[in-house]
Amino acid sequence: MKKKSLSLLLALLVVLAAPLGVFAAPEDSGGAAPAFVILHTNDVHGYYENTDYSIGHDVLAAYRESLDAPTLLISAGDMVQGIYFVNQSKGEAAVDIMNAVGYDAMAVGNHEFDYGFDRLKELAGEAKFPFLSQVDGMEHRAVLDVAGRKVGVFGVTTPYTKFSSIGSLDIDFGTSDDILAYAEDMAGELKDDGAEFIIALSHLGTEDNSSLGVDYGTSYDLRGIDGIDLIVDGHSHTSLEDITQDGKTPIVSTGSEMVAFGQVEVGEDLEVTGYKSITKEETADMKPDPSVTAVIDKWAGEVAEAGAQVVSHTDTAIEVDRSSERTEETVMGDLVADAMRWAADSDIAFENGGAIRAGFDEGDITVGEVNAALPFSNFLCETKLKGSVIEEALEVSVSSYPEERGGFLQVSGLTFAFDPAKAAGERVLSVTVGGEALDPEKEYTVATNDFNAAGGDEYEMFKAPFLSDPLSNDKGISAVADALTEYLNSGAANIGLDGRIEVNNELTPLDEELAAESAETAEATEAAKATETAETTETEGTGTATATYLIIVVLALIIAAVVITLIIIRRRSRKNGH
Repeated sequence: MKKKSLSLLLALLVVLAAPLGVFAAPEDSGGAAPAFVILHTNDVHGYYENTDYSIGHDVLAAYRESLDAPTLLISAGDMVQGIYFVNQSKGEAAVDIMNAVGYDAMAVGNHEFDYGFDRLKELAGEAKFPFLSQVDGMEHRAVLDVAGRKVGVFGVTTPYTKFSSIGSLDIDFGTSDDILAYAEDMAGELKDDGAEFIIALSHLGTEDNSSLGVDYGTSYDLRGIDGIDLIVDGHSHTSLEDITQDGKTPIVSTGSEMVAFGQVEVGEDLEVTGYKSITKEETADMKPDPSVTAVIDKWAGEVAEAGAQVVSHTDTAIEVDRSSERTEETVMGDLVADAMRWAADSDIAFENGGAIRAGFDEGDITVGEVNAALPFSNFLCETKLKGSVIEEALEVSVSSYPEERGGFLQVSGLTFAFDPAKAAGERVLSVTVGGEALDPEKEYTVATNDFNAAGGDEYEMFKAPFLSDPLSNDKGISAVADALTEYLNSGAANIGLDGRIEVNNELTPLDEELAAESAETAEATEAAKATETAETTETEGTGTATATYLIIVVLALIIAAVVITLIIIRRRSRKNGH
């Protein structure tokens, strides 16, 4: 009876303590040998060389060789655009390096379309692994053999590609509902093909884009589809620690630009047993694979001489932050937009923030640095637009603020203010051109890049006028990168901010005064609270933990008392019975 009572007591304590535990997604295999290992990358954007910042693909190859288990190497897309030597070869360098490392499959990302669909299909033909996407004309799925195990993979490309890559404006990527239906079909067809483990290579990203007015879907949506065992995500540059797992189908991603790559372990029961990111620090002592290094060096060397050519100079370092270019006026944004307006001799110029990818250090500026700053090989377009169309475009630009938007416009020749508290489409408060209010009926000459001129980033209002009534510039400059170089060399460049884009909540002077007084009062109140909080935080934290512990102890004592009482009663009843 004592043993049974003790067992009952322990069981009850376990039940009581269970709610205090937290479910943790697997991050380690726990030491068990995996059936196979999946290595994965995403959004490499041409960073194939081993640098102080990024992990080289020669190191990735060496890491793969160091593993005892069978491996797959897969990518969630955006591999063929970014760094200078990759852009100059229009993606061929990336495919050559990926072939050397031994990739097994890749999802087609939105930037795979940057050189045009025909070029994308050429690159797919050169690859020794499948390019996977729902788009007609691309492979959709593949079954890979991994040490006798059949692993199915299929690829998904974000429908946002239609608005974010010049080479994809006429391609049907479907809707978010179409993507889900396609993924269900792929999972079913791969099962029919004999796949035992299914991976979705999803270039959808994890960020909710519903605020843009269109639902392009996210990798989280794929979790509801039966049969998918793992989702490898790309597009949003999400790090593994920023993904919400919730005990559902694992989603893995490794940021961007090879600051890390991912490792997933799959057990003999074909269940994911662990996943983690491998960082630059963890591979610091690994000797690169010389055969892959040779391929990287070959491509880097072919364009090194041209890329090292000095084309300009800046006395001021110009920094670029991805988030800032997509949400606010920036120094580089002003500079590029000014260069476009100068080259086109237009009233106004627009450059989408998503097209600006790097800045300049103080000193000489090389061809390679210009191409890294503006990697999309865009060319200059000019036309006449009514003031009403310009205001409509500015509404699109700020429609998702404060969320990042690749189509956020950096501007030249105008200033404008907007109120993010208002509904999208009604946020622009004022626009000034040349010191005068924008006239809705007046025509202004406007320069932008060919991507936006063709309706990219949802600037559909640009499409017809730029196509039907294009203007040519007297300077004969066609590439945006050339416009930037020539502008820097002209001596006309003014590097700095001058208040072109103002976030304005439409406060009156009185409102502003009251708001300032309120802020001061709130600040004083918060300071007082902070002092009180600092004194009590430690006590409260300790008290919470102590209270939880005391509750468990008290409950345990009550249960123990009940059990002991039952034992005593049972013994007395037995004694009386004799």
